[in-house]
Amino acid sequence: MLMSGQEMSVAQQHKVPVVFIVLNDGALGMVKHGQVLTGAEPIGYDLPDVDFSAVAKAMGIRSFRIRCPQDLLDLNLDDIHHEHGPTLLDICIDPEEAPPMDLRARVLGA
Repeated sequence: MLMSGQEMSVAQQHKVPVVFIVLNDGALGMVKHGQVLTGAEPIGYDLPDVDFSAVAKAMGIRSFRIRCPQDLLDLNLDDIHHEHGPTLLDICIDPEEAPPMDLRARVLGA
């Protein structure tokens, strides 16, 4: 998200009814897990605690920070589906859970 993400401002400007879902692991996860899976030096992936919901709110976008499964269950999906503009869900996930990127890691390691 921090590598780009400014398309949110365009969606807000044009009132595009899109839902942005950020899987927030507190790191540049693809970099981190790529380094772990390939045995590379673990460097340059840690991030400060970024509240992407607050970033979206600063752009005037409706957003929610999801810290546990109940937060997700408590969302009113009908309201989100009928929003005239973007919505962002900042979902805090387990930072140690590796994404399914084994093939990519093998190619990078070769």
